[in-house]
Amino acid sequence: LPRKPHPLGWMVKTLSCALTGVLIRMELVMKKEAMAQLKYVAAFGATTACSLRLTEPWHHSKRILVGDSWFGSLRAVTELMKKGIYAVMAIKTGSAGFPKAELNAKIQAGRFTFFAMQRVVQLGTDLVGAGMRVLAAGWMDKKEMLVACSCRTTDVAPPADRIRNKYKDGAVRRIKYTVEQRDCHAFYRQHFNAIDIFNRLALGPGTVASSWVTKNGRQAVLK
Repeated sequence: LPRKPHPLGWMVKTLSCALTGVLIRMELVMKKEAMAQLKYVAAFGATTACSLRLTEPWHHSKRILVGDSWFGSLRAVTELMKKGIYAVMAIKTGSAGFPKAELNAKIQAGRFTFFAMQRVVQLGTDLVGAGMRVLAAGWMDKKEMLVACSCRTTDVAPPADRIRNKYKDGAVRRIKYTVEQRDCHAFYRQHFNAIDIFNRLALGPGTVASSWVTKNGRQAVLK
């Protein structure tokens, strides 16, 4: 695995429950040719197809999928909505049809600047209504943070506490400060790292995986 600390391993795309921290679904990444044959890929591309496959058992349940920028796109939000799944997704490279340049321009005034707009996306004749309103929102934190949402709002969310380290009087001190966020960004930040929390609990220091010594790397892959 390139850029990984272990020479052997698997790459998987995962789905975790943000409320319980439980890993509930995963998909093994295969060779490019094999991945191209999977369900939904021909119609929607690799990333949107992956989101549709991972959430398939919960289609039409009206649950909310929070996805990072690998999964995030306007197409993904739209196609998930067709399957009865709401979404809040970060947008970076998958910006086709998304007002990325407009939002970035509006939030350059300074840190914690916020701006949002709506886009109407056509869903097709098989669904009630002419289209779906997607919230496109930008917020300047340390860098631009853009999200596309088929749910949530631009209401002001409860303040969030942050901690930063600052060198002062010859020592590094931890300084607490408060940040105001809008609901759409606060919801994303609250839930986007569910899989990271699972990884720390399952594979971090003090766990069985970190304590179980194997004779060689091939066995370690099977922990």
